[in-house]
Amino acid sequence: MMRIRCIFGLSLLMSVAILSCSSPNILVKGKRKELKKQIEQDPIFQAQFTGFALYDPVVDSLLVDVQAHRYFTPASNTKILTLYTGLRIMGDSLPLLKYALIGDTMIIKGTGYPGTEYAPLPESHQLQEFLQASKKIIAYADVFEDDAFGPGWSWADFQWYYQAERNAMPLYGNVVAAKGDSLSRHVRMSPSYFSQLVYPVPDTSYPKGFIWRDQQENIFYYNGQPFDSTGYERQIPMHLSAALTRSLLGDLAGRPVIAWQRPLENMQWQTLYTEIPADSIYRHMMQVSDNFLAEQLLLTASGVLTDTLQAEKAIGFMLKEELKDLPDQPQWVDGSGLSRYNLTTPASTVRLLKYVYQLKGMTWIKGIFPVGGVSGTIENWYAGPEGKPYVWAKTGSLQNNHCLSGFLEARSGKVYIFSFMNNHFNGSANPARRAMQQKLEWIYWNG
Repeated sequence: MMRIRCIFGLSLLMSVAILSCSSPNILVKGKRKELKKQIEQDPIFQAQFTGFALYDPVVDSLLVDVQAHRYFTPASNTKILTLYTGLRIMGDSLPLLKYALIGDTMIIKGTGYPGTEYAPLPESHQLQEFLQASKKIIAYADVFEDDAFGPGWSWADFQWYYQAERNAMPLYGNVVAAKGDSLSRHVRMSPSYFSQLVYPVPDTSYPKGFIWRDQQENIFYYNGQPFDSTGYERQIPMHLSAALTRSLLGDLAGRPVIAWQRPLENMQWQTLYTEIPADSIYRHMMQVSDNFLAEQLLLTASGVLTDTLQAEKAIGFMLKEELKDLPDQPQWVDGSGLSRYNLTTPASTVRLLKYVYQLKGMTWIKGIFPVGGVSGTIENWYAGPEGKPYVWAKTGSLQNNHCLSGFLEARSGKVYIFSFMNNHFNGSANPARRAMQQKLEWIYWNG
């Protein structure tokens, strides 16, 4: 009898040891309860609406759930959806332009591709070189079938750089770079097409030297007061139209570009692919939370799928085909997260990040996502407690809302996926940032 008991006891110990090795999250079960309690009882989180999910991608388990299935406004966490859309639909090859040849004419149409003459990206004049190399008459066909603004965008923000209009053939980031010179008191505009469209006016309701645009047209004003000694610079969205696109294309081509107004069916379209690596575009979108890139990438993905530049086409496909297994179906309406109509849950966000992790791996993620204490929108937050990075994550901020979702590498070397969503706080997001930072550092030491 004693022999049987000894054998049973030894077997039990061996089973526990094997289970401990194969399921590392079991070792921290008590710690998980402690973390959940910390979040639920934190006075900062209690004063707002907070959701949190901590996920183990190895054992495919949601370890900590604090309102993880409640819906929140994700703000720029929406860009994670756009990133995954780009990876699944376009991968490493982004279409810059489509063109067809008919007699002595080359008809061109946009794909939504955002990188043409866009200063923050690696320098490329691919479209300009392509147009100048052609000896044919160039005709532009406008195929944009969406609205300039996304659903739920603030119309009052029409002249702020972060809300550039959307279109089929973006150029220069769809913004005008306005620079006021402190010596000459003149305003220089880039592209130069807009140089003759800026006027001084005796309006002191705007700050000294401020440059602004008329809501309905590309007419720019400044109040005529002397600029400060350092001058003044501002990025102002263009008011887009097919006519403006033709004019800007003509400047690149070095000759007029005409309008193509005949049917486009039954043409033999060819595609010119961009020479800028897709990862350079994905990286910039994620690092600085570039709304323009996100919106245009979603349109580009739509064009690849359906030959129609309409964001809802890409969104519908992704929700039906690629994201149908998310635990909570998102309400998703744009590429950037500017819209307050967007809704998702922490549980769905960590599942989405798991898909990115499985598709691209941690090395790629570390080169694309903002790095805590090092780069992007979290350069000043979430620095590694021991001097090396441990958080790679995307922020999402709208007034009274701040989210953070991404990857955490614990001191043990284990990788976790997390999503913090904070909505409806009053005032600065810094208290929420500090509270999140404290909890993430706790995971670093205890995970």
